[in-house]
Amino acid sequence: MANYAILTPGDQIIEIIVPHYSETLDLMVSILGATGSPETVLDLGAGPGRISEVLHHSFPNAKLTLLDLYSEILEVARKRLVNVDASYIVGDYTTVELGNGYDAIVAWITLHHLCDDDKWKISVRLKDALREGGMLIICDIVSASTTSWDNRYEALWLHRLEQLSSGDCKYITQHYREEDHPATVEDNLQWLREAGFVEVACHWRYLNFAIWSGTKPEIL
Repeated sequence: MANYAILTPGDQIIEIIVPHYSETLDLMVSILGATGSPETVLDLGAGPGRISEVLHHSFPNAKLTLLDLYSEILEVARKRLVNVDASYIVGDYTTVELGNGYDAIVAWITLHHLCDDDKWKISVRLKDALREGGMLIICDIVSASTTSWDNRYEALWLHRLEQLSSGDCKYITQHYREEDHPATVEDNLQWLREAGFVEVACHWRYLNFAIWSGTKPEIL
């Protein structure tokens, strides 16, 4: 039983789209809290505030910043996070001012929208927004290292989506094939290293989803 998965009506769909969703949230907060509770966290591509709600329940004293492209979806997050110490930024995270000095940045199922070159560029931006010793943790769609395994993983995942309504399944499948740009775990880790992160590691992998992180080095 997951400790940190706080679902509200309508959220159950994400449990189907992301395999072991609740367990990934448990792992996220365990990793973030391994060296102490973060005091400031940026939720990148925050959407309706699911991840920030989990972060608040796990780290109730943390100041949260939610960033999303759409103001209307952040309004959903505001209603969800009543009485939570949170601020909101509307904009494109590849260009908008992110702020700085964060203890942690969480990018949850969002960076796959970027092409490979932009994934490296955003890694640099996010490192600059962290304090020294701060952590970037990412959960996202990934591709396999070979075409054959990529096809197998995709087929297994698409079969899972058949639990959804036919309309939802069709929409998600079409969006995935036409608009998403997943990269391999190996490439994602290398982009973090090239951006200057240390302690880069993959913590979890299941089919075409993975969790990985990197830490901004401390200047001695």
